[in-house]
Amino acid sequence: MAGGGLMTFSAPLTGPMAGILFFGDRELDSSISHTVKGGGGVHYEGTIYFPTTDVFFAGNGKGSSSSPYSFFIARRFAFVGNGNIDINSNYEASTVPIPPRVGPERPGLVR
Repeated sequence: MAGGGLMTFSAPLTGPMAGILFFGDRELDSSISHTVKGGGGVHYEGTIYFPTTDVFFAGNGKGSSSSPYSFFIARRFAFVGNGNIDINSNYEASTVPIPPRVGPERPGLVR
């Protein structure tokens, strides 16, 4: 994902992937990476799950602007540039459900 402007992403409210915003297959090769870059703002509401791959935030953008909660699981995070990311945990302020084994009651995902 790249560019200026504001992008808004919210996880599904129901179904087998409720609360999961982005899901990376557990079998993905660790040489694969995912990059968010640019000068805009991004609103992530839900869980981003890439357990075997890297996630890079690059540029001057702001991640998770005004999101009540966002949960990130990745092999490794890297931040490059002057951007920032807010990771909030106001679960009660969101209509997006917390996936099983994520959040204040059950920290950590188990493979």
